[in-house]
Amino acid sequence: MGLVCYCKNVTEEEIIDHVAIRQCCSSIEDIQRHTGANTGNQCKKMNPSGS
Repeated sequence: MGLVCYCKNVTEEEIIDHVAIRQCCSSIEDIQRHTGANTGNQCKKMNPSGS
């Protein structure tokens, strides 16, 4: 497991924590609000694989 959002440094573990453990997220919008994932615009540029 690793980073899923490079510009906000959000890991897969963080998302799993919010969805499965804390049970505070049940939609993409919830995940964005709680973690910041997919709210920036630099992921493609910051992703080491370039995609």
